[in-house]
Amino acid sequence: MPRKHITFPPPRYPEITKADDSLLRRIRTTADSGDEATRYLAALRQIMQTQNGYLSSAHHQDYYPGDAIELCAERANDNAAAFTLCHLIIIQSALAQTCPFTLSYYWEHYRTQRAQLPPRLQDQLDTAYQHAHKHGLIDDTFRPPSP
Repeated sequence: MPRKHITFPPPRYPEITKADDSLLRRIRTTADSGDEATRYLAALRQIMQTQNGYLSSAHHQDYYPGDAIELCAERANDNAAAFTLCHLIIIQSALAQTCPFTLSYYWEHYRTQRAQLPPRLQDQLDTAYQHAHKHGLIDDTFRPPSP
């Protein structure tokens, strides 16, 4: 069955465009370093190169590579840059409604691991989550982090 053609908006967060192949490999390894690794990496490259960093349910990316992105977004201590990139992908995909996510869940993962990130990455995610909250994608328990 042919894929539905979707025009993706520009990346909402410029940091997404800076992701290199080594970072994509790191995200892929979070989910699979064996038989499926090639498939994950190809799907991550497609998202970054042709979809401006947006996951797409219409392209059936909820699993490939959605689960790798979700797993990586749960572990700040594995790789801060990969953790941040995955959160930004999840947030922008939810805001654009290209792939459904419950952002309150990811906000909690970020909030509890925020101190493990360098200040620059904290600032990026603080801004992104505040934006998501303003658009009603995080429930009323959201409280911006204290500086």
